[in-house]
Amino acid sequence: MSEMRIFFSGSLRHLLAPDSESLLASFKKASFELGAAAARRRHTILVTTESSRTVDHYLVRGAQTCASDGIQLPIVEVHKMLGRPRPFKGWESLRLEHVVYQQVLQAERKQLGARIGAIASCDSVVLIGGAGGTELVSQLAADLHKPIVAIPSFGGSAARTFELLNPWYVQMREVASRASDLLTGWRENESAEAAIDIAETLSGRHSYFLSYAHENHGEADHIEALLRRRGRSVFRDERELQITDEIKYKLESVISESNTFITLWGGESQNSDWCAWERESAERCSRKSGRPKRIVFLALDESPLPGRYDAFLQVFAATREARDLAVRQLIEQESRH
Repeated sequence: MSEMRIFFSGSLRHLLAPDSESLLASFKKASFELGAAAARRRHTILVTTESSRTVDHYLVRGAQTCASDGIQLPIVEVHKMLGRPRPFKGWESLRLEHVVYQQVLQAERKQLGARIGAIASCDSVVLIGGAGGTELVSQLAADLHKPIVAIPSFGGSAARTFELLNPWYVQMREVASRASDLLTGWRENESAEAAIDIAETLSGRHSYFLSYAHENHGEADHIEALLRRRGRSVFRDERELQITDEIKYKLESVISESNTFITLWGGESQNSDWCAWERESAERCSRKSGRPKRIVFLALDESPLPGRYDAFLQVFAATREARDLAVRQLIEQESRH
């Protein structure tokens, strides 16, 4: 099973003006990217319809693109009312699961049972665009105390919900920076990752900060992929910049919100001023606030650790097989931290 169950709701029904064609195309692309991002992290995607007027249709198309890695087919769980057509029939490269609800007589409530069922069984709700139906989902999710990620970039009910939730988002340091990313307009792939990051954080997913030298970028990619496949939230700073006070402040804030701080240890990282500053920040934050709850050294070569680090967890991770075992070990030990 995937690590999280995310119910997506939204539609194009609020985009009726003739000058909204470019926004409509952007909405479809964003929905596609959300589906791909969720599927890459092995989350189950909950939808209620196949209509091309909804986010559901493009989400599932995005999820299909992640079916070629040979690990696990993306899971799409379709919640539908009894007697309604079977959505996504014949779609390939997906593991489709159907949950059916007894039909109600009132025509205006034809999807209500499916929506309530999907919300009740999910870990988080993501809203994008939409009109009355999306607003109803927002209200139901709030009533059922489900975390809500509202995307403001395309207007509609989701944008109005974001305005209501943003004061709450900004009070949560681990969410505030990612929520602010959604306010800057939709950015290809980055915004989708931000939305899923928020969903994971609000749902209590274990979070990781990954520190590494530029020369170990490939190993960092592998570690991040292994963690995200298991539904973990990962932050890494990929910018090659001078260590300014402003960047230090932002990074230290993120480090202090992480459950686990990982440093990829080797000849390059032990000679990197940037990596040294990140390690020192992790130690300082851990002593001050208790987070990160653990600091881990993944050894990429035989470089010895300084004596001051002897008390921290050290795991061999020089090969792909070793990194896979190391990540499994870290995840198994999360409950202790």
